[in-house]
Amino acid sequence: MPRVVHFELPAANPERASKFYTDVFGWKIEKWEGGGEPYWLVTTGDEKMPGINGGIVKKKDADDHDHQHPRCPISG
Repeated sequence: MPRVVHFELPAANPERASKFYTDVFGWKIEKWEGGGEPYWLVTTGDEKMPGINGGIVKKKDADDHDHQHPRCPISG
């Protein structure tokens, strides 16, 4: 059965969002310096426990539909 394998949360201020999710949920969030666009990798818990990890992206202008709403890719 297909399942959600990742999530992306757009944020106007990713640093502030990272602090919020870390403080509220205890998520581990690290800025990834590997690509062109800034990206924050989110680890939501122990790998041995059920759940998914994701990322935080910088929210773009209204014309960029990829970075306006949360996304949850699903594997087939």
